[in-house]
Order: sequence, then C-alpha cells, then structure tokens
Amino acid sequence: MQATKDYKSSLEKLLPFYEDDVKRADERLARTREMYAQGTAAKREVDAAAAAAAAAAAAREKIAAVQGQLKDADKQISETLAEAESEATAKRLVAQKKRPTRTRDGRVY
Repeated sequence: MQATKDYKSSLEKLLPFYEDDVKRADERLARTREMYAQGTAAKREVDAAAAAAAAAAAAREKIAAVQGQLKDADKQISETLAEAESEATAKRLVAQKKRPTRTRDGRVY
C-alpha cells in the first residue's frame, strides 16, 4: 500500500514537468509562426519550432500515460483498502461465530 502511495506521489511530481514542456513548445511555435508571418523569423526557425511541437505531442502522450498510471494507482489503493476491510469483517464474523450462544432457556450451543 505504501509503495503504491509513493509511486503515485512520484507520478504527481513528474506530471507538471511534462505539462510545462508542452506549454513551452506550444508557445514557442506560436511565437515563431507569428514572427515568420511578420517576416522577422526564417523558415528554418519555424521548422525548428514545429519539431519542438512534435516533441510536445510526445510529451502530451507521456502526460496521458502518467494520468492513466495515476488512475491505476488509485484503483489499486481502493482495491487494497476494500480487501483489507473485507478481511477485517471476515475476522470479526468468525470471532462472533466462535463465541458460545445461549438459547432463551439458557442452554449453550
């Protein structure tokens, strides 16, 4: 359980880095295209920014993968908690069953 929580925590720390990469690449591409339209940037700069945007697409895929892993970690945590709860309930029921029960007339069975 703790290992899953630690894994989830590390994924949550990683996610903002990927998101920042995507944001920077998109901003760079938009800025470079605008400069190219104004005639202040060369075509090769636009091509370089487009390559960075392609890298941003890969980063988007990483973001989606990390979000999927976070959902899997949440699912694993909830399943573990449910399993622990059902085990506790089963132990409690077994303990109750082992106690002697008295009938109305006082007999033990």
